[in-house]
Amino acid sequence: MSDRDDHHASETEPLSAEDLAWLQSVRRGQDRQRQVTLQLFHRDGVHEVLLAEGSGVVLGRDYPADEIVNDASLSREHAHVELLDGAVWVQDLGSTNGTWVDGERIEQRAQVALGQSLALGSVTAVIVPEEGARRGRARLDSHDRFVRSLDAEIERAHAFSRSLALLMIRGEDRRRGQLGSWLPAVRRKLRPFDQAALYSGDTLELLLPETTEEAARATAAALIQHSEPLVCGVAVFPGHASSAEELVDAARSAVQHAFGDEPIQAALPSARKMPPEDSEELDRQVLVSFPAGWNETSPSLVRTTRPSPNSSPLLRHFLTLRHVVLDRLSYSRRETPVNA
Repeated sequence: MSDRDDHHASETEPLSAEDLAWLQSVRRGQDRQRQVTLQLFHRDGVHEVLLAEGSGVVLGRDYPADEIVNDASLSREHAHVELLDGAVWVQDLGSTNGTWVDGERIEQRAQVALGQSLALGSVTAVIVPEEGARRGRARLDSHDRFVRSLDAEIERAHAFSRSLALLMIRGEDRRRGQLGSWLPAVRRKLRPFDQAALYSGDTLELLLPETTEEAARATAAALIQHSEPLVCGVAVFPGHASSAEELVDAARSAVQHAFGDEPIQAALPSARKMPPEDSEELDRQVLVSFPAGWNETSPSLVRTTRPSPNSSPLLRHFLTLRHVVLDRLSYSRRETPVNA
């Protein structure tokens, strides 16, 4: 081969525009595989942090943290999270409320795999691939914004004689950080106009417009179908409450009484909606739960809404907390009887 031939053989031909575009797309695809998104769920909504290969961030409540999340359970510099060789590593930085992986508090640097639960204080975190984060992004309102939306939806439902439902869902055993393992699946099952927010670090609240109690129970049954045992409380306007605050309280009370054999619990009927005979039956159950002497000496006092000046201190205390007693009686199958 001549020197001229060797010279031509060593030359590099320029890439065509088509070949260059193909190589760039491959490179972008490789870069995406080396990125994950850390989604932090708290009562003010969702805070997303993009982690690139070889990079790390300090998460905390205030400066000098790299990513600031406004949550009182976090320390100023709470934890360091980084992506190395495709794996996510987390290190607690001496925080007050700790960093938790799968319900266990970590003291040393620990690896967190996709699907594992991660919690910083009461803030739940989920690690998802960047492509999955883009596809699955859904709005998670702050609790305050959720309550404002609930107020507006109640006004609309009242004006048009419609109903709406409020669900609260949580893991049955309430381990720290557990919410991260089931939250994405629940969100994917919601309708486009349903709204979601975090009531607490382990409890999701859902607003379902145009939903009756029967439909709410059916929806709850579908939402809690997950490998992680879930429970749900159901409260419906107008049957269970007449305001946003009452509806939230009713749903919270219901989910507190949900458990494995009966994972879906409905709230008590609103006192204003309860038929007189039902109210009398509840009063009768209260009386029966007290010693016989109470039936003979003060049944009329027990039926009053306020204690009289002549009531004994014990009876006055009981009447003041009557709504709590009735709430517990409605779930008497798993609560102990009320005693004087």
